[in-house]
Amino acid sequence: MIKFIHCADIHLGKIQNNLDQRFEDFGNAFKHVIDEALARKVDFLLIAGDLFDKRSINARTLKQVVEILEPLKDAGIPVITTEGNHDKAFLRDKESWMTFLAHRGYIILLKPVFEGGKMIIEAFDKEDCSGCYIDLNENLRFYGIGYLGRSAKGKLEEMAEHFDEDKTNILLLHAMVGRMGGAVIGSISKKDVAFLKEKITYLALGHGHNRYVVEKSEDVIKSEDDSDQNEMFQRNRLGAEEEVSAAHEVIDEEVFSEVISNEEDFRDYWGHNPGSVEHCRLDEANHQHGFFYVELEDKEVTKVEHIQSKRRCAKIIVVDITGCLNPEAVYEKMFQEVEGKVTDIENPLLRIVLHGEISFDILEIDEEVIRKQIDEICAPLILEIDIKANLPQLSNSYSEVLERQAIEREVLRKKVERSSKWGEFGDDLVNLILEIKEDVTTGVPSEEILAKVMTMVEGEYEDS
Repeated sequence: MIKFIHCADIHLGKIQNNLDQRFEDFGNAFKHVIDEALARKVDFLLIAGDLFDKRSINARTLKQVVEILEPLKDAGIPVITTEGNHDKAFLRDKESWMTFLAHRGYIILLKPVFEGGKMIIEAFDKEDCSGCYIDLNENLRFYGIGYLGRSAKGKLEEMAEHFDEDKTNILLLHAMVGRMGGAVIGSISKKDVAFLKEKITYLALGHGHNRYVVEKSEDVIKSEDDSDQNEMFQRNRLGAEEEVSAAHEVIDEEVFSEVISNEEDFRDYWGHNPGSVEHCRLDEANHQHGFFYVELEDKEVTKVEHIQSKRRCAKIIVVDITGCLNPEAVYEKMFQEVEGKVTDIENPLLRIVLHGEISFDILEIDEEVIRKQIDEICAPLILEIDIKANLPQLSNSYSEVLERQAIEREVLRKKVERSSKWGEFGDDLVNLILEIKEDVTTGVPSEEILAKVMTMVEGEYEDS
């Protein structure tokens, strides 16, 4: 029997609100994973990307990661990793800090190399610490593709012929599968990875900070209907008032049919995303965070247990202040709502959302008064106050609360539409621009990027 732990999105080095305690929180959450690996005497540990929060780390973060990984190195437990979008080196640097850790024997870093735009699939070389796959024994093989943005689908198809179906194959992929309908950079639709089901025993995912799983069944994976994920994506196009509901109610795990709570049932799923080990943003307070403990026997997954990570308590408290006649009434209602929910929690991460219709100007609501009251209740380490009262209903195509990627897409779309030459290409051109941006940041060879541009230019002249 083979035992391992699968985690992702550790984000070491992250310092929220410039607070040292948050730096330590992320380290402590990862240390809990390591302690669990040692206690369960696993055969290896998987990290499916984003070990670090930034591509360029400081000495303090390097010291932290070395100290946390040292016990696994001493115990002879391999740490098999791949790069996430936060780990990848800048183009000018060529090698990331993950490569440094690999050369020092703390991790085995799996990632493909590219020559002339073509992905080269080679076995891991212990001397130069490079390669895309490694065999733990004669029957167990690991592949790592890391984060490839929008090109992930095509690269997976390139990689498919290299999988040895006689082995138990585990693939580390830093991408969201089935999230957001595959419409956002870093996400792939379920049907685009369906062909891997017969080749991969366990798909170890990262990138999504909420726990979810992907079904084995043929009919589910090949389904064209990603309605749950499309609903999530469409949050970006809701009016402001609907966004309050979407952000703080729909975000719960029950919105996804693939997210389950029965630990014993996890073994019946094929792809697994454990969620980040800490809250990277306060709006992730309702997410399921943690890591998977997995057992394999004779090419079969016999046990998959999701373990909640030890992290700082975070809460989102939504207060409907409709009908409040003055700021004092808002403070009183907010105090009543919050007091019973955080009284016994020490230094939590807290986000308070005030929404509804009131008859006075929201500028009369004094955030400092709110902060003082909340501090007396629980002394939150971080407190975010989000006042959404009296927000107008905006158009379906734009909202003040759009996510960054949606805002970027919307701005580009409008610029393209205004162009007399390129306006007719609309979303196709916007997608191309976003893909080029992603390719540049993820190190896609320049000739491959140029080929994409030329394909579109040639198409324009053919159509004209």
